[in-house]
Amino acid sequence: PPKHPRDCLPIVPMTMSLEFIAEAAALLCPGLGVIGYENVKAMRWIGLEERLRILLHVDAQVVAHDETTGETRVDVSISFQDKRAFAGRVVLGTQYRQDLQMEWPDLSDLPGWPIPIEDCYVGRRMFHGPSFHVMTRLDHFSNPIATGTLRVLPKDQLFGGLPEPALLVDPCLLDGIGQFVGLWCQ
Repeated sequence: PPKHPRDCLPIVPMTMSLEFIAEAAALLCPGLGVIGYENVKAMRWIGLEERLRILLHVDAQVVAHDETTGETRVDVSISFQDKRAFAGRVVLGTQYRQDLQMEWPDLSDLPGWPIPIEDCYVGRRMFHGPSFHVMTRLDHFSNPIATGTLRVLPKDQLFGGLPEPALLVDPCLLDGIGQFVGLWCQ
C-alpha cells in the first residue's frame, strides 16, 4: 500500500457526485427533498491529486413537474477540467413514496461469505478511505442473495474546515451499498 497520500490517486467517489447534483437540484426547488435519481451517468473520474481545491462546473435545469404526485425532476451535469464528468436526473418531492412492498426470502439455509469482513478494507479488496469504511459484517452469501451490515459514520472528516456538513443524502452509506454489491459480484 502507498506510504504517503501523495502516492495515492485520490478521486471523488461517485456517491459524492450524487450529493453534488442533489445540492444543485435543491437550490432550484426550495422546500422539496431528494426522493430518487434517474439516468445517472459517470463519464470520468474527478481527480484530486495534488490539489487542495478543484473547480467544478455544475449545470442544473428543471425539466418536469408533476402536479399529481408533486414530484419535480431536475437534470444536472458536472464538468471537471472542461470535460463532462457526471450527470443525472434528481427527483424531488414533498414526501417519500409509501407504496413500496418489500419481500424478504428465508435466509436460514444460506452459507456465510467466502471472505472475512476484515479483508475488505485492510486486505485492500476495497480502495476506500476511512470515511467510507461502512461495511461492518458480511452474513449470508449466495446467488441471488447476500446479506451484511452497514453503519452510518460521522461526516466531520469529509470536508476540510466543515465539521458538520448539511448533506441531502449520505454519500458514504450509499457508497457502502455499492461496495457490498461489488464484493458480492466478485
